[in-house]
Parts: sequence; structure tokens; C-alpha cells
Amino acid sequence: MSSYDYTMVGDGASPVALSSLDRIAALLDSDLVGWFTTVSPEGAPQSSAVWFLREGDTLLMYSSDGATRLRNLAANDAVAFNLRGDRGGDDIVTMEGAAAVDADAPAAAGNADYLEKYAGEIARLGWTPESFAAYFPVPVRITIRRVRAWKPAG
Repeated sequence: MSSYDYTMVGDGASPVALSSLDRIAALLDSDLVGWFTTVSPEGAPQSSAVWFLREGDTLLMYSSDGATRLRNLAANDAVAFNLRGDRGGDDIVTMEGAAAVDADAPAAAGNADYLEKYAGEIARLGWTPESFAAYFPVPVRITIRRVRAWKPAG
């Protein structure tokens, strides 16, 4: 029987200092895709695969204008954000928090750190930074309030 190291940080009410969680911060910095879950006004969860950037203790993603997730956030700012882990179900990170449109964040085409992380993916999909930013013009800031993580012990 395998044993796991389990970490839980946060009370669900106050922001978590992601930058102080070395392993989790490293995963957030290296993983390209996260699962972002919002809640519809009717109470139904909706999950979407998104690109994201850890900026200190928050996450930044970009959304298409008029996306259902934006309507959901306007009604309920509660969100979940999860990393995919590995194929065997190890190295799992799940997070809960709140999200909102961040009008002060730069457009994706002007965010050097975001472009550094996703330049290869943007090019692979046939976009330029400008065309990507035009398709995903709405910055969304995620504040994490609880983190749970599992990994094999050892």
C-alpha cells in the first residue's frame, strides 16, 4: 500500500500565500493547463481548461468576451482551480477561491511573463500574441483561499 503526503493550506476565507508553497508554486509555474470551475447562476458547476500565470500569490488567466464563465463570475465569484496531476493520479493539486475580472491587468499581448510561458503554444495554434489577445481580451484574477495537494510519499 502506497502512502501519500497530504497538504492542506487555507481556511477558505483568507488568501493563501502561494509563493510560500514551493512545490505548488513550482507546479503552477510549469504546468501549462489548469481546470477552472465556475458556478452558474442556477448553481451548476462549469469547468474549462485554461492557460494561466501565477503572479505572486494570485493566478491570472484571459477569457473570451461574452464567455459563460464571465456571466457565472458576475453572479458568484466562488471558483475552483485544479492542476491535472500525472496519468496515475499522483501529484494532485486542487484549489478553491474567488475570481473576478481584473481591469488593471495588462492585455495578454502586453504581458511579457504570460507570453514567455505560452509563446510556443500560441505559435503552435497559429496565433500571434496580438490575435490571441484579441480573442481572449478579458483578464481574470483568481485569489486562492484553500489548497489541497497529494503526492506519493518519499
